[in-house]
Amino acid sequence: MENKRSQSPSRKASHSPGRGSRSPGRTVATPDRFIPSRMNPDAINVSHAKIVGDLTEKNDDNLSPNTKASREQMAANLAAAQGMNLDGKIILHYEDKPTSKQGSCSAQMLYQSSATTKVKKTHVERHIPTSAERVLDAPELMDDFYLNLIDWSSNNHLAIALGGVLYLWNATSGDIQQLFEMDHESSFISSVAWIPDGKYLAVGTSDNEVQLWDVAASKCLRRLKTHNQRVGSLAWNKHILSSGDRYGEIQHHDVRAPDHLMASVKNHSQEICGLKWSPSGNMLASGGNDNTLCIWPGYNAGGAGFSATPLHTITEHTAAVKVGTATSASHPHYTGHEHEKS
Repeated sequence: MENKRSQSPSRKASHSPGRGSRSPGRTVATPDRFIPSRMNPDAINVSHAKIVGDLTEKNDDNLSPNTKASREQMAANLAAAQGMNLDGKIILHYEDKPTSKQGSCSAQMLYQSSATTKVKKTHVERHIPTSAERVLDAPELMDDFYLNLIDWSSNNHLAIALGGVLYLWNATSGDIQQLFEMDHESSFISSVAWIPDGKYLAVGTSDNEVQLWDVAASKCLRRLKTHNQRVGSLAWNKHILSSGDRYGEIQHHDVRAPDHLMASVKNHSQEICGLKWSPSGNMLASGGNDNTLCIWPGYNAGGAGFSATPLHTITEHTAAVKVGTATSASHPHYTGHEHEKS
């Protein structure tokens, strides 16, 4: 007798609840529907076609008229409920192009406006007065092109040499002060120059000397006697005073030191008519009665001091050359000659 196993009719194969069956209180995660990126309009159009494309198919000959009509109605209802239109536009489209708000801008707009906007330059006419604001009496002002007899200070004081007498005019208050008078009747003042801070005044004389004056104390501090001719030009560069004489020689003085003469250079064959340091103090311009303009290098503290040879020598002038300070740092000097004097 064979011993065969038989399955009981009431016994059924069972599976583990965790594998095939769903637990009553457990929610199985299902993949969500695909949401296209809204940064790509083509993807949105594809999504729109997937939703309503089958319902709006009108060229399918296999569908009955009732089915077509039913699907068209369903598509219309779905479009109305979801804010869609069946004319090929994207989902939630604007009926008209939205207008940009006034005052709003983007980086692209800023770039385009800055690249295309041109600033219109307005021409401002410069007004040049035809009459003097103030007229000062200046008797005995020497008519000599080679001398430098007036100079403004940074304190708005004007130094004026009238023969052998030096006057100071305060442009703010209008006060006039006589600083000093030359000892000899035949002597006269040939040049004046204020130090940049306006405290001290350098005075060149026909007696071949340079005087340093404390204006506030009305006192002569020093007398520099190293020239052999009258001193007609003076120029300051901080504590260094440069002086030019009738012989064509330029001297550099350190007014702080007892032995003040630093260097003496000569490249002009006649009298020095003008001296001016550049605003940076790196170059000195000298003009002479020999119709020559020279550009000199500044003091080289780590080298040979003052150079005896100018950087440039300009000989195109046809008369004696004066020099002055210009406003542009790239063109530190302007020149004028004797034919231009009024």
